[in-house]
Amino acid sequence: MQNIYKITLTALVAVMLFQTSCKKSDNVTPAKADASTGISKELALKIARGLSSNLGIIPSAKVASAKTPVIMDNLGCGTVLEQTNTNQTVVNGDTTVSYLGNKLVTSLCNVAGYKVLDTLTTTRKGKGFLNTYKVTVDYDVVRQDPTYSFVGLTGFSSTTEYNSKLSANNDVIENNQLYTAYTWSRVLVQRLVNGVEKPTFLQGKVDFACRLTGRAAGDKSTDGTLVTYSGYMEILGSNSIMVSFYQGPGKPNKEYLIDATTGAVKEQ
Repeated sequence: MQNIYKITLTALVAVMLFQTSCKKSDNVTPAKADASTGISKELALKIARGLSSNLGIIPSAKVASAKTPVIMDNLGCGTVLEQTNTNQTVVNGDTTVSYLGNKLVTSLCNVAGYKVLDTLTTTRKGKGFLNTYKVTVDYDVVRQDPTYSFVGLTGFSSTTEYNSKLSANNDVIENNQLYTAYTWSRVLVQRLVNGVEKPTFLQGKVDFACRLTGRAAGDKSTDGTLVTYSGYMEILGSNSIMVSFYQGPGKPNKEYLIDATTGAVKEQ
């Protein structure tokens, strides 16, 4: 995996960047049964990276710029600002990539802003592998200034990352899946920098709960290994994110500081 990208404001580009940063030949790592030892820099980075892909689903500037602030302030409840469907397949060498999803953006009531309902599933299939990445979003974007350069996010989102190794007969040899649910608590985002789309986290808190399943080669079990984690992420400014994992009563949280610009991870 490469560093966390500064995501552009379309769901398709956000997920394409995430998916293409993974080499198709990467080994599939089974889930670990011990939750305390399973927490790692890699897992913390995956969770933070998923948060960044959620940020990529904030609608583009045309939603705000197409109407003056006065009109945006006086839109009726539920006015449709954007509605799009995605259904695309791209063949690149021996890899087939498909995108399937839909987006609905409607104006909020009694406040300048909009609600985003969005889902996008990206599937990559080729010789010996089948990987998918799904992003879902249901949150409110509230204007913090007349130009929507700063917005506040409140709501829910989730990511599901599935990676598998296939046999010559396309049977699954081994796989893992990481599902993460996010609860956004009024996260402040700078969306425009000098008029340019460049979303950056400024402050706020996001609670998360994730479930990791996996099956190693030769494992004939039905459900595979199951590990669950929960915790929260605190936006510290300067595009830094502190990821804190709960480890149980009487145990200190396990924390990682992540630079969302470079992808650098430091255990605290």
